[in-house]
Amino acid sequence: MTTTQGTAMPSQAIPRTKKRQSLELLRFLAMIFIVMGHLGGTGAQLGNTALSLFILLSVALSGASVARHGFRRFAISRLQRILVPWLIWCGIYLALFTLLDGPAATFRLTNPLSLLIGPALHLWFLPFMLLVSPLIYVIALVPRTIAAQAALWIICSITACVALYLYLTAELPQPLIQWSSVFPTLLYGLLRGRGTPIYYASFLVFICAIGVGMGAELPIVYLTLAVILFEVFMGLHINATWPSRLGSTAFGIYLVHPAFIVFFTHFIPYESNKKLLTGLVFVTSWIAVDLYYQVTARLSR
Repeated sequence: MTTTQGTAMPSQAIPRTKKRQSLELLRFLAMIFIVMGHLGGTGAQLGNTALSLFILLSVALSGASVARHGFRRFAISRLQRILVPWLIWCGIYLALFTLLDGPAATFRLTNPLSLLIGPALHLWFLPFMLLVSPLIYVIALVPRTIAAQAALWIICSITACVALYLYLTAELPQPLIQWSSVFPTLLYGLLRGRGTPIYYASFLVFICAIGVGMGAELPIVYLTLAVILFEVFMGLHINATWPSRLGSTAFGIYLVHPAFIVFFTHFIPYESNKKLLTGLVFVTSWIAVDLYYQVTARLSR
């Protein structure tokens, strides 16, 4: 690299091209594995990789747009897209528990941290992405000079190492244990949208080496697999627009599928019907979300 200090580094921010269609397809496929993971069926171990992919897709695609808007607009957008769905989601599950198990089950709260996990399943993704929003915004505003980029790389590397150390040694409760395990993925995604390939690739190699040395193999495996899948799909060119429709349902499926899990497992034995339940939950959630988007789109015309 021959640029001098103070000169802006070239950006490899993800362009708005046909490659985005392949990432929408990847988002949808990741959602399938998340449902599998929550039901413990075939491919369940890929659920953690899929969650890492969700984080990577969320932050690696957002850097360019974040930098163009003020904090107020950014904050309002995050609250609308994350906090509101989270509150609605919690309300739906509280109502569902009241219907299935009676009012006593609804108001039993022995662990306040469960509000950050979810009343049914460990859906810690929403509060995590909401709480790290200020970090996403701050990093998007870091100048693209060599000195600033180098300082950011060092700070992110140290932070990722600390997160992995806490994951291994601090005996964190849920969802803090999940948050610490995916923090390196979050930081990689933020760096992925800023610098040259050597910039974010060196971060990945460094964190993988440190993580394996610490004994944090699982978070490193999930991070590495997520990065590989992300980069492979980034290289795919899909000329059709149908992946956008699939990808647009992924977040909605994430929100509603635990409700269908609670509903179906109330009538179908879980242990002996994991594959059946996985198919029922995913297809039902997909249809429900797709219908919702179609109806709201027509009503808004």
